[in-house]
Amino acid sequence: MRTMQRLVLAAFLLVSFFYAPAHAAGLTVISAQPEGSVKELSQIVARFSEPMRPLGAMEETAQNSPLNITVPGGALPPGNFRWLDPSTIVYLFDKPERAPFTFDLLIPAGTKALSGAALNAEKRWNITLPNVELSLSDHSPLPPQNAQINLSANYALRLDDLASALSLTMGGATLPFELIERPAYSHNGEEQPGRTYAVVITTALPPEKSVTLSVKPGVRPARGTVPAKGFEFSLQTYAHLKVEEWKAEETYEGSQKIMPESPVEVAFSNSVSRKALMDRLLITPQPQTMTLGGYAALLGERDLDEKRDRVSSHHMLFFAWKPNTTYTIAIQPGLKDAYGGVLDKEVSYTFTTGDHMPFIHLPEGQVMESGLGGVFPILLRNMPYVKAEFEAAPWGREKTVKKVLDVKFSGKNQITRRELNLRDILGDASDGLISMRLTHPHVDYKYGKRPGKEREPETKTYNLQITDIGLSARFGRDNGLAWV
Repeated sequence: MRTMQRLVLAAFLLVSFFYAPAHAAGLTVISAQPEGSVKELSQIVARFSEPMRPLGAMEETAQNSPLNITVPGGALPPGNFRWLDPSTIVYLFDKPERAPFTFDLLIPAGTKALSGAALNAEKRWNITLPNVELSLSDHSPLPPQNAQINLSANYALRLDDLASALSLTMGGATLPFELIERPAYSHNGEEQPGRTYAVVITTALPPEKSVTLSVKPGVRPARGTVPAKGFEFSLQTYAHLKVEEWKAEETYEGSQKIMPESPVEVAFSNSVSRKALMDRLLITPQPQTMTLGGYAALLGERDLDEKRDRVSSHHMLFFAWKPNTTYTIAIQPGLKDAYGGVLDKEVSYTFTTGDHMPFIHLPEGQVMESGLGGVFPILLRNMPYVKAEFEAAPWGREKTVKKVLDVKFSGKNQITRRELNLRDILGDASDGLISMRLTHPHVDYKYGKRPGKEREPETKTYNLQITDIGLSARFGRDNGLAWV
C-alpha cells in the first residue's frame, strides 16, 4: 500500500512540475497572420503557445472559436473555422477575398488552453484589403461632340452612388452627362473585380477649356464595406488646329541637315485627313514623289499611298528629296481638322538636306560561279572604302596567290557600278578556286553612318570559280568539293 501511495505522489509531483511553468507564464498567442494591408485574403490564422483542443478535433463553430472576427459596416464573408492542429486555429474563406473590407480580430483575455492556462491580455489586430481607387484610362483631349471620359475603378461600384457623387464642371458651370457601366472584364474565364464607367458629356464643348471631374467621398463598392475617398481629375478640351511639330531624320546628330531618304513628319494638334493635307501642301522646289520601290521601303514604311484618306494627327510626307538642297514645305490656310476647326494661317517648315546615306549592294550567296569572264559587280555610293582581299589556289600549284585592292567610288551622291575583273587582278592565278573577302563600313539603312557611333566594319566572304564550260566547284559535305 505504501508503495502505491508513493507512486501516486511521484506522478502528481511530475505533472505539477511540467504544468507549473505554463500556469506561471500564462497562455500566449505565438502568431497572428496576416496583419495590416494585404492584396488578397484567403485565410486568417492564430497560433497559441499550448494545445487548445484535443488532437484530431478539427471542427469549430463561430460561437466557440477563441478567434473573434468582426467586419465594421457589414457581415463576415462566408467561410469556416477549423483547427489545423491542437494549437492553431484558422478561418478559411470560401473563396479568396479581394473586395474592400476591414477585418477587426480579437482573442479575448481569459481564453483558456486545455491545461487551464489563460490568456492574460487580449490580442487585437486588423486586416485591410485595398480601398477603392479611381483613375482615368485616357487623358486625350475631349472632342466638341459626344465627349466620353472613361473612369476606371479597381472594384465594381454601386452605380447609383457613383451617379450621385460624380459631377462635371467647366469654368464653374455644371456639364450634363450620362453614366454607363461597361461589361466586366474576364481573364482565363474568371471575372475581374475592376470596372470601367463611361461618363458621356451630352452637350457641345468649346476648344481649349479645362473640364473637372469630381467624385465625392462615400461611393460604396458593389461588394465590400469600405467606401471610396474623394477623387478629382482635370481634362482639356480639344485645341485650335495648329502644327505642333515638324520632324525629320538628320544625317547625324547635330548636323542640322536632313537625310534625303528621310520622310518629313508633321504633327497636328488635332486629327486631319491626309487627302485634305495633300490638297493644301505646297513644296518649293517641287520634289519627286517617293514610290514603294524607293528608300521608304528601307525605312520600314509600307503605306505610301497618298490618295488614301487616312485621318490622323501625325502624317509622314514621303518625297525623293535631292541632296544638299533647301526645301520649304508650306501648309496653306483653310485646312480642316476632324472637329471642323480650320487652320487660320499658313504654316511652313524649311530644311536643308545633306548627302545621301552610304550605300553598297553586293551579290548574294556564298558560292558563286561566273560565266562573265570573271567579272564581279559592286554597286556603291558615298562609301568611304571597300577593301577587297583575294586568295587564289590555282590548279596544279601548291602555293596560293594573295592580292589586296581598295575599291573607290566616283561621283559624290551618285550610285557607282564597279566591276572587279578577277582575270585582271589575279592573272593566270584566277584559274582555280578563289576566295574573296570584302570589308566595308557598317551601313545602317535606317539612319546612315553617324560620327561617334561607328560600328564594326562588315565583312563578307565569297568562294568563286571562273568557268566557261558551265561547270563549277561546289563545297560539299566534310569540306569536300564537287563539280556540277
